[in-house]
Amino acid sequence: MKKLITITAIMYFILAGCSPQKMHTYDTSNVGEAVDSLSFDPQVPTEIPFEPSDIQVDTPEIGQGKMLAIQYTSEGNESFLFRAINENENALDFTTEDIEISESQQGRYGKNGDLKTLRWENDEVNYEVFANDDMSKNQLLEIARNTEPLE
Repeated sequence: MKKLITITAIMYFILAGCSPQKMHTYDTSNVGEAVDSLSFDPQVPTEIPFEPSDIQVDTPEIGQGKMLAIQYTSEGNESFLFRAINENENALDFTTEDIEISESQQGRYGKNGDLKTLRWENDEVNYEVFANDDMSKNQLLEIARNTEPLE
């Protein structure tokens, strides 16, 4: 009987550790205002791996156009930076691993010290997600898988 309880407990913890993390939606209204100022229509994350307590949106000039940069931060100080650019790719590219985002979407993943990045291109827009060690590669993939155009 003890063995059965022990095995059941071990299986529970294994399955709980393998279960997908809950994704959170957020108010995209200030993101929509920034997207409206761009000359291209990027997709943006519609679900993220934590409940955001702060969302900073910027559209800095880059090359001949603008970039969309969104910094998401939680109360527990988890954070990531999402960027969408319709110009040439970022020259600081330390991605080394080809990775499947979906059946029809490939990307590249890399890690440089504490910084992780996931990059991909869709409809002539380059996307990047940057995060520190407080987020996993799978969380970055979930962010990429949950990007959509704003209505």
